[in-house]
Amino acid sequence: MKILFSKKISLKTKLISAILFLVFILIINYFINLKSYFNTFINPVYIFLNKSYFIFNNMIENKNINSNLKKQNKYLFIQLLKNKYEILQLKQLKHDNKELRKLLILPIVNKDNIKTIFAEKLPIYFNFDSDEILINKGSINNIHVGQLVINDLGLVGQVISINKSTSHVRLICSTQSFISVQSIKTNIKFAIKGNGCKYSLMSEILPKNININKGDILVISALYDNLLQGYPVAIVTTSSNTNFKNIRLNYVNVSPLFKISELKYLLLISD
Repeated sequence: MKILFSKKISLKTKLISAILFLVFILIINYFINLKSYFNTFINPVYIFLNKSYFIFNNMIENKNINSNLKKQNKYLFIQLLKNKYEILQLKQLKHDNKELRKLLILPIVNKDNIKTIFAEKLPIYFNFDSDEILINKGSINNIHVGQLVINDLGLVGQVISINKSTSHVRLICSTQSFISVQSIKTNIKFAIKGNGCKYSLMSEILPKNININKGDILVISALYDNLLQGYPVAIVTTSSNTNFKNIRLNYVNVSPLFKISELKYLLLISD
């Protein structure tokens, strides 16, 4: 059985059909103006496609702008951190120069019979003994045990052990410290003992009529060390006690002239 319409349409027939269709369209367009109808139909589609393209294009541009802004912000933030770090370094250098200048102008530095060595306090992150500090000078710098350590405010302590490049300094507030001092105002001489750096130093028991008052500055007595005779040690914070008043005795509490947290540049003294 033969299939209906199995014969293929020839190219000539297709061409004639296309020409006739175009002629038909032209005739209709002459009377009706199909172009306006076509524009009315196609304009909404064109507007939709154009708006979609505009939105997509804006999204791409915004993404690129945001990416560039993020890069610029990151770069500027890094530069800002660098500038802040440099400013902090500059401030630290100014502070260090100021502290070193205080040590350099000390009268004791210019004495011919005294040798001085500059040192810096090193940080100790696990300091189990708060009565000691570590400095950056050792045996290679001719440091020896017993050497006195001062700063621009007063006596700080004494070297108790040395390594090749570092040394341990026992502070005057240590429980193992005993210092002979005298009052600047009255020249009264007595001894003070460390009570731990969390507490005030305490004097030996003194007679009740001794003239020591709160705020008096105590200096190193000649009985202790002739090298630093008259160098400040501590300040009197309290005088006498009710229990001792009854038996006509007296004692004073004194505090070092320095704060451990603020110690940095130090001077080691030897003859």
